[in-house]
Amino acid sequence: MRLGLRQEELAELAGCSTRFVHTVEAGKETLRLDKLIELLGALGLGLRVQRGPPGISAPEGDEPAP
Repeated sequence: MRLGLRQEELAELAGCSTRFVHTVEAGKETLRLDKLIELLGALGLGLRVQRGPPGISAPEGDEPAP
């Protein structure tokens, strides 16, 4: 998905700094979760957490066994 937003514009929409936007884009492994959720919300995205083995994500649509 390409929205054509500059980092400065996204940061303003999300209420965070351009440095944080750059940090997320760079793939930093540790982030403030509250700021990440705000950034995702500004993009019209969400974050889903599900039970499963650490470091392994299920393919989309697949749910781990209870």
